[in-house]
Parts: sequence; structure tokens; C-alpha cells
Amino acid sequence: MKIIEVVVFSYLIGSIPFAYIVSKLFSRVDIRAKGSGNAGATNVLRVVGPFAGVVVLLLDILKGLAAVKLAALFIDGRLIYLAGLAVISGHCWSPFLKFKGGKGVAAALGVLLAIKPVYFFYAVLIWLIVFSMFKIVSLASITSALFLPLALILKGEIPSVLIFITLYSGIIISRHNQNIVKLIRGEERKIQLLKRRK
Repeated sequence: MKIIEVVVFSYLIGSIPFAYIVSKLFSRVDIRAKGSGNAGATNVLRVVGPFAGVVVLLLDILKGLAAVKLAALFIDGRLIYLAGLAVISGHCWSPFLKFKGGKGVAAALGVLLAIKPVYFFYAVLIWLIVFSMFKIVSLASITSALFLPLALILKGEIPSVLIFITLYSGIIISRHNQNIVKLIRGEERKIQLLKRRK
């Protein structure tokens, strides 16, 4: 299988709109018309419920993981990072959703898990620290995407790998442009995972 075929296949895996599918199955709603309108796990969590949100999160991570693992069967070395870029792009710009989609975070986590689990650990650790402090998903995601390349620079990662990781992060940050505006204005919503009973 040639590299172009692998990239196209990875893109198609990434483009499977699990947020849309799960929302339709669980509550018969079009997630694009509810909440923030984003076809991602966070919006599903808010609109459909925590269980559906977790299901979408895991499925989106899985497609990132699966795309890179399958790509590794046909291409060698750092070329698998291209498959990672393709699956994240498919998630963000799905042809099944008129080239709209999620923000790439979960798919990118799956890619990182497939490429090198320690990258996944760094990204999740940064995310958890920021989320535990502010309870804002978008802020945690943006911060994780921003600081992951910096963490790998400090770790001494090679330039070719850093380029791809930075591209992944750049996509995620750019997809959060509206959230960045809301954060600046102080309008971004928090998520309380555990609500106190009255």
C-alpha cells in the first residue's frame, strides 16, 4: 500500500463522526444543532449526557490509535506521523459532515498513544492539571496542545518529530479559535463533573 493510500485511508477513519452517530443513537438529536454545535465529545457530554460523552471520547481516541497502528503495517518510520496528521484532519473536517467536525483533541490523543505512549501521558497530564484548576475543557485542551511541543523540546526530541507534533497542536489550537475569544471575554462555560445533591 502506497503512502498516499495510507493517508487517504487514515483520513477516512478520522472522518467517522462518532459524536453525530452516538447522539443520534442515544437521543435522536443532531449534535450540530445543539449546544455549541461542535461535533465532539464535550458537546455530546453537555447535550446528551456524561455516558454518551465518554463513549464518543473513547471512540475518537480509538480511531486515532487504529489509524496509526494500521498505517504502521504498511509504511515505516516517521511516515506514520503523516497518518496521524490525516486522521486528525479527518476528524476536524469530515466529508460526512460537510467538511466540519470536532476539534481534534481526542483523535490526537489516540495518535499520540499509538506513536509513543509517553507523549499521550504528557498531553493528558497537562490537560488534567489545567482542568482541575479551572474546570474549563477548552482551556485545558488549548494549554495541553500548546505545552506538549515545549515539553518534547525539553526532552530533546528530534526536529522531524517536533514538526509533526507541532502541526497536531496547531490544528487543535486553531479549531478552538471561538473558545479563545470566549476565554478572553470570560464567557467560556465550566464543567462540573460532580454536582452536589441538594
